[in-house]
Amino acid sequence: MASNSKNIAELLNTEGTITSADIADGGIAAVDISNGSVTSSKLDTNIEISGKLDVAAMSKTISVTAISTFIYDTSNDSDGGAWRKRTTGTSWYNETLNTSVRGARKDFPSVAVIVAETDKVTIYDGDDPDMPMWMVFESVGGASTHLIRHIPVSCISMLNGIITIGVSHSAGYGLGVASFIKDRCYFEHTDGRYEYNQPQISSRNSLSGIFPAKGASIVNNVINDVTMKVLDNSPVDTSTGLPIPSIAIATGAGVSVIHASVAGTERDNGRQITNKAGGAYTTITNVLKDHFAAKTSGDDLSVISWTDSESSINYLRGTYNYNANPATNFYPFMYGNGGKLLGTEDGRVFQATGTQGLVTWDIANHHKRHALQNRIGHNYNTGWMVGNNKFNLGTDTDTTDLSDSTGNLVTNGDFSSSDLTSYTIVSDEGGSNTFAVSGGSVTFTASGAGNYVSRYQEVAVEAGKKYQISTNVTASSGSNARVDVGKQSGVAGTFYPSYLNNGGELFLTGTNADGSATNGLSPVGVSTGQFTCTTSGNIRVGFRIYQNGSITCDRITVKEMPISQQSQTLNPRGFINVGTVTKQLVATGAEITSFGGFSDSNYLIQPHDPALDAGTDTFSVMFWLKVNSGNRWNTVMTRGTADATESLRIAVNPSSGIYFDYGNGSQYAQSNQTFPSGEWVCVSCEVSAGKKGRVFINGIEQIYTSNTVAPTTFLTGANYHTVVGTGRGSNTQVDGELCLIRYSMTTPSDEQIQKVYEQEKSLFHHNSASTLYSTNQTITDFDYDEGTQLLQVGTTSGRSVFSGIRRVENTTDAVDVSISANNGMIAEE
Repeated sequence: MASNSKNIAELLNTEGTITSADIADGGIAAVDISNGSVTSSKLDTNIEISGKLDVAAMSKTISVTAISTFIYDTSNDSDGGAWRKRTTGTSWYNETLNTSVRGARKDFPSVAVIVAETDKVTIYDGDDPDMPMWMVFESVGGASTHLIRHIPVSCISMLNGIITIGVSHSAGYGLGVASFIKDRCYFEHTDGRYEYNQPQISSRNSLSGIFPAKGASIVNNVINDVTMKVLDNSPVDTSTGLPIPSIAIATGAGVSVIHASVAGTERDNGRQITNKAGGAYTTITNVLKDHFAAKTSGDDLSVISWTDSESSINYLRGTYNYNANPATNFYPFMYGNGGKLLGTEDGRVFQATGTQGLVTWDIANHHKRHALQNRIGHNYNTGWMVGNNKFNLGTDTDTTDLSDSTGNLVTNGDFSSSDLTSYTIVSDEGGSNTFAVSGGSVTFTASGAGNYVSRYQEVAVEAGKKYQISTNVTASSGSNARVDVGKQSGVAGTFYPSYLNNGGELFLTGTNADGSATNGLSPVGVSTGQFTCTTSGNIRVGFRIYQNGSITCDRITVKEMPISQQSQTLNPRGFINVGTVTKQLVATGAEITSFGGFSDSNYLIQPHDPALDAGTDTFSVMFWLKVNSGNRWNTVMTRGTADATESLRIAVNPSSGIYFDYGNGSQYAQSNQTFPSGEWVCVSCEVSAGKKGRVFINGIEQIYTSNTVAPTTFLTGANYHTVVGTGRGSNTQVDGELCLIRYSMTTPSDEQIQKVYEQEKSLFHHNSASTLYSTNQTITDFDYDEGTQLLQVGTTSGRSVFSGIRRVENTTDAVDVSISANNGMIAEE
C-alpha cells in the first residue's frame, strides 16, 4: 500500500474526522492483495461511488488466493465507458442481487478490479471504498455449464465491455469470452467458436445447450496468456456502437490472433483467426500502437504486427526478435528463459524471468538490432546499452574499494609471511628445488628435474560465480617456469584455467587466445585472467617448472569478481583491478557508484578480447565522467599498444575537449568545446570503418578541430588489452570519477544518444534511487500504468515504482504473486 495512504477506519477512530490534510492531490490508488487479502487505498480527491464521496484514503481487505489481477478502467474504452449506461435491459443487470455470485450493485463499475483465482474470477467494485464483490464467474472443473470450463484459470483481460478468461488445463478448454453489452457468452476452441443456446451472462455459471462449433479455430486450447487491442481499422459492432477488439492468445502450441471481420449480428461468427504454430508461448502483451510481443517458456521472443499473416512463430519471426543465445546474433540479448513480458505504447518491452531482475528494451523508431536495453537489479542499474553491447562497468551500488590486498582466496598470496606450508609439492621428478620468501616475494627454483616440478595449494570456488586472477612476476628464467592456475584432478565437467600466460588469457589445452603456445615462461610484470566456475570444487594455484628454471613473484590473487567489474552482458569477460581503484557514490544519497583513485599503478584492465574487434564494422563508447579541476588530458580508455597501433583511445580535457583516437595516430576526432570540471557529464563516441568519428557531450554533437576518416579495417592484435582509468604514459590517469562505461559494436542514433543522457542524468542527482527495492533479483510481478507512465515492480520486499530507469517511490509490503496498475490505481498480491 502506498506509504501516504491511511486506513479510513483508523482515521475516523483516532481523529474523529477526515481533514483536508488527509486528502492527497490526485495521486495513486493502491489495492493490496497481500497474504491472501486485497487492500484498496485510493488517493483521489473525488471518487465516484453511487453518488458522491470525498475522502483521501480508504482501505478494504478481502480474503483471496489470487493468480492474476487486472484493473479494468472503463474510461479507457473507445466510448470512455458510456456503454455502462446502456445495459439496463441485460440479464446480468436484472439478475438477483446480494447472492454468492452477485453483489448489491446493478450497473457495471466504472473501475473494476478483476481477480483470477484457480477456480473462479471475481469482479470487485473499484468505485466503492469497501471494494465489494460485484460478480463472480465460477468453475467446478470440467463443467460444460460454466463459461470457465475447467481449472486452473490462467489469465484475464477486458476491453470495450468484453472479458476474456483463459484456462491452462493440459486437456485444453479454450478461451472463454463474455460481452457485457451484448449479454452473451461463448468460447473459442480448436474446433471453432462454441455458442450457447442460452448465452446470457446471468447464466454464466449454469449455461446449457452448446451449439456445434462454427468458423475459424484457434491453434491450441491451453491458454497461458491473453491481450486485447482496438486497432485503427477494427470494425464497429453495429449492435454496440463500439469497435470490436482484436484478441491475441499465448497457447501451448503457438499464438492465435482473432480479428473481427463481420459485425452486427447476434450470432456473429464472422472473424478471421491467424494461427501461428510454434512452441509453448507463456506470455503476450501489447507494445507500440500496432504490435504485440510474445515469448515462450524458453528464449524465443518476437514482437509482431497485429496484422502479420505468418503461419508460424519462433525467435526468427517478427518485426523485432530477440534471443538469449549469442550465437543467434539476435541482440540485445535476453538474460534467462521464461518469465513475463510487458509492453508500452511508446515502444518499451519489459521482461522479468523472476530471478534475473528487470530487463527493458526500447525498440521505438529503430532497427531491431539497434534497440536500447537496460537492466536493473537490487544492486545495479546498467543505464542504457545500445545494440550489441560488449561490456558495461560501474553500474553497481557497492562502495567497497577494489583492491589486490582484500578478498584474496589464496592463503599467503601476498607472501607477507615466510610460512609456505599451504603450498605442497604435487610432482617431484628428481633434482633439487627451493621455495622461499624474501622481502615480500617468493622464489621457486628447480634444477636437474626429470620432468615437471610443481607446488600448489587448493582454493575453493563456487558454481555460478566469476573469479579474477592476477599475479606480478618480478623475475623468471629457464624452461616453462610459470605461475599456474589449474583444474583439480577428479573434478569433472568444469572449466578451470590451467595457465596464466603473457596475455593474461586462460585455457585448458591448445593455443591461448593471444596465439602463444600453451607452454612457456611467465613474463615479467602484471598478468591477469578470469573465469566463471561451472561446478563447485577446488582449483590448484601455484608454480610449475619444467626441469630447470626459476620464477619470482610478489603476489598471486584469486578473488570473486565484484559486479562492478563484470561485463553486465552475455560477453563473459569483465575487468580486473590492478592496484586499488576506489568506489564512491556518484552523489550524496544516490545508489550507483563510480570508479576513482586512478594512477599509473591503479586502474582496470581487460586482457585482449576478440569480441571487441570491430573489423570493417563499427563501435561506440559511452560513459559518465566527472573530472576534477586542472588543464591536462585525462585518459579514460585505451585499446592497443601505442599511438600508431591502437583501435581506441579516449582522453578528455575540460579546457580543450575530447580526443577520440581510432587508428594509426592520424585517424582521430578531436573536439574543441570545453565542458565543466567537477560536474558529471555524459560522453558518447562512435565511429564506423572508413568514416569520420563523432563525439557527443550531454547529447549534443561537438565541433571538431580535427576529424579524419577511420581505417577501412580497425587495428587489432593479441596484445590489444583494454585499459580503463589511465593511459600509457606517466600522469595520464583520470583525475576524477568514471561511471556507466559501455562499449558496443553498434552505434546509437542521435535520438538515442539524447535519450540516454536525458534519462540517465537523474541517476546522478542527490538521493536518486535507481535499483529494485529488494534484497535479491527476484521479481514477483510487474505492470505498467499508461495513465501515469509509471512502472510498478513487485518484489518480496515491496513495490518499486519507476519513471524511466529511475525509482521514484517504493513500498515495504511484500508483493508475493501479482500486480496490476491502471490510471493511478494499483492492485497487488
